[in-house]
Amino acid sequence: MITAQALAAQPRWLRLWRFAMSDPREQLRLLGLPDLAAALSDAAAEQFPLRLPRGFVARMRRVDPRDRLLRQVLPVALIAGLPGYPVPCLVREMLANPGKRCCKLSP
Repeated sequence: MITAQALAAQPRWLRLWRFAMSDPREQLRLLGLPDLAAALSDAAAEQFPLRLPRGFVARMRRVDPRDRLLRQVLPVALIAGLPGYPVPCLVREMLANPGKRCCKLSP
């Protein structure tokens, strides 16, 4: 059995990681963005595993889908449709042609 004393002896980063959010829908609901949470498909959630410390989420602005911290962790396909959010041409090409290699790597 893991006691409270054993948990307290763990490094701080490990405790933060243990209680981190792993569900993107939970994060979006917490930020007051239930419409985005509903738009997130199961496939997108599975393809983009999420593990965010709650302190990082707490620094995000509520009800702002364009928050800079939020945009760093949301799947691009989800935020690409937001008005006023510029989508780089490479991302547009990737969304239009899933699975296709978009660029050639030079040797």
